[in-house]
Amino acid sequence: MKNSLNLFLSLILFGVSFFFLPHLMAATPIDRVVAIAGDEIITQSQLDRIIQARKEAGEPLESKTQRWQILRQLIEEQLIVQEARKRGISITDDELEFALRDIENRNRFPDRESFKKAVSMDHLSWEQYVDNLRNQLTALKLLSREVTPSVTLSDEAIKAYYHRHPELFRLPDRVKVSQILLAFPDNPTPNDIKRIKNRADQIYEEIRSGTNFIQMVQKYSDGREKKDGGSLGFFKKGDLTPKIDEVIFHLNEHEISPPIETPLGIHIFKVDVREVGKKKPLETVEQQIKEHIMSQKTADLRTEWIDDLWKKSFIEIK
Repeated sequence: MKNSLNLFLSLILFGVSFFFLPHLMAATPIDRVVAIAGDEIITQSQLDRIIQARKEAGEPLESKTQRWQILRQLIEEQLIVQEARKRGISITDDELEFALRDIENRNRFPDRESFKKAVSMDHLSWEQYVDNLRNQLTALKLLSREVTPSVTLSDEAIKAYYHRHPELFRLPDRVKVSQILLAFPDNPTPNDIKRIKNRADQIYEEIRSGTNFIQMVQKYSDGREKKDGGSLGFFKKGDLTPKIDEVIFHLNEHEISPPIETPLGIHIFKVDVREVGKKKPLETVEQQIKEHIMSQKTADLRTEWIDDLWKKSFIEIK
């Protein structure tokens, strides 16, 4: 039973927000019928209630198309619930209670009475709320039986999606760099700056002639990273100043930069590792891809199933 309830909860979390509008249909006086869906009517007050709730949530609903979409969702909801009943699909009391507790916990209601009070603020009785929830869960159970078993996905499909959409899995360009820093003294004079620049030029030429970079770090660098062979670690574009970015992201691996002046002093950089245009490994995104494709395929199959149900049902728009 526990596994069954856990499975059903996953359907609740995915399906309620997907299929059903966030509305609570309270009992209203007799008003204009806007549609007939199978053996149920949909009234103007029900439609107005949803539209008003959407507006209060900040969603503009001025066009006829937007209003029609809401009415269509209402009709579909009724048709699905009726089809579920025809097939003898129902929700047990345990499943209903499991859903109520989940809603209660996710909305941080301290107890059931607080939950009921929140429902009453929407001018809806607790019995009506529970009935509506039971209908929604019944419909979701039907859809899970009709649609979910038909969704399949092969390893080849996952790999194909990965290779067709490299932009979705691209890692930020980054480089691992080391440096030799010849620091400026406090309040450097023009002669200080000139002297340090000349030394940096000499070091640069010596490294280009074949002297080991780490040896030069140990001999000349004033940076705190000297003990680590001058290594500064990895940087993405934008982590460093534009002046430095422009140079180091155009260097190849193991290539050194000409001396670059900053307020700290004169820097000579070496690119130790260059990672440009790389993608996340397939194994790290495989589950993400699978969930995306399964969600899309499931949504497409649901749409087809509901369209077929619509075609074979009695529907009248007033």
